[in-house]
Amino acid sequence: MSETSEKLQFVMVHGFGHGALCWYKIRSLLEAMCYKVSCIDLKGSGIDPCDPNIIFTFQDYNQPLINILSNLPQNQKVNFTTTTTTTLKEFANM
Repeated sequence: MSETSEKLQFVMVHGFGHGALCWYKIRSLLEAMCYKVSCIDLKGSGIDPCDPNIIFTFQDYNQPLINILSNLPQNQKVNFTTTTTTTLKEFANM
């Protein structure tokens, strides 16, 4: 395992109307190269059991992402990847 793969983690976030499953091929390839990969389902998406009809804010929608990022080690390098720029823009505005 290289020094880069030990320090770098991929956090992959789906766009609206999708779930973490959309990353399964890329996740498999990255894990085969010894990278740590986290593919998350945002609130009410994918296998998350929350009813999407009760999510009214981006803060609520992005809570699983916030939880993962806030629990990373302080010096953890993260490659944040998303299928849509809307997710990234909304997260940046929080």
